[in-house]
Amino acid sequence: MRPFLVLLSILFCGAAEVRLSDRILPLIQDGGGWKTEITIVNLESTAAPFELLMRKAGSGNWSISVAATSVITVEDAYIRGKLAPFGSVTLETTGTSNTLETGHAFLYSLDNIRLGAKAVIRNQEKKVSLTLPLSPEREDRLLIPFDNTGNARASLLWLSETPYTMIDYVVLSQEGKELLKGNFQFDQNTQDLFVLAERFPQLKGIRGLIQMQVSFPNVGIYDELFLTALVVQEDQEGKPTVINSMTTNSWKAQRY
Repeated sequence: MRPFLVLLSILFCGAAEVRLSDRILPLIQDGGGWKTEITIVNLESTAAPFELLMRKAGSGNWSISVAATSVITVEDAYIRGKLAPFGSVTLETTGTSNTLETGHAFLYSLDNIRLGAKAVIRNQEKKVSLTLPLSPEREDRLLIPFDNTGNARASLLWLSETPYTMIDYVVLSQEGKELLKGNFQFDQNTQDLFVLAERFPQLKGIRGLIQMQVSFPNVGIYDELFLTALVVQEDQEGKPTVINSMTTNSWKAQRY
């Protein structure tokens, strides 16, 4: 497996609208030559206190050292601050460990003010930069196109913090033919990143669509639903881009 993080820089073009439910930074890396820069932006004309919760894949809260461009407080895994109207802050992990650690982060607006954010993961030695958007926290049906034809290659990242979330997935060809289906259950490993054609060899040379549906019947009732996903798509020349999920069914909209 050749991880996409050691290839080229990723260009991300995000949606114009930022919603209050957009609060997950789905991939953070620190150590082993890697650092992550996080920029948080106040999108409104009112001062905005915020809280950023760092989480390590499979092991809970992540206490991490950061430097910032303005005054913040760091308490264990929580990073807190207050943004001026239309203000912003940039945080960067220190990357001092020799061991690579991977996780994600949740951004909370304490006064229900819209915040935008992005994470840029960098390795100076490898001259690699990966940019990821702020993603929705609650979606229960997601669709993402992918391309594995020729030299193109797609990697899938999915993330859930709801205990024992079950995802039913179906992969369709461009003609709508079902290529495979199955399910995946999150347990202690809340974050899963893999190359599609390596986990599912039958998808090698295929261009199609992944459909994902939360199937656990009580998810979001006894525990908050947290689910997001994206594809990192490398084209024929190896240039990667981030493809966000297309959602047709929002759990939050169902509940409220």
